[in-house]
Amino acid sequence: MDLLHREVSLMEQTAQSRCENIIKMAHFSDESQAIYMIMEYFNGGDLEKLLTLRGKFTENETRCFLSQIA
Repeated sequence: MDLLHREVSLMEQTAQSRCENIIKMAHFSDESQAIYMIMEYFNGGDLEKLLTLRGKFTENETRCFLSQIA
């Protein structure tokens, strides 16, 4: 549970950033029987899935992805 609360804390901090490449957490609720996390919707999959499908990226594609993450 400590790791979860740490992750939630990090997500709350990034929610305040204006970076368009970070999916934001809208709400978190830790109840006795369940944990609820409401996240911003992202349509398009994730980078890991794309890499798995493609096998590898070109140097230019990698540069583009890293500039969006940084």
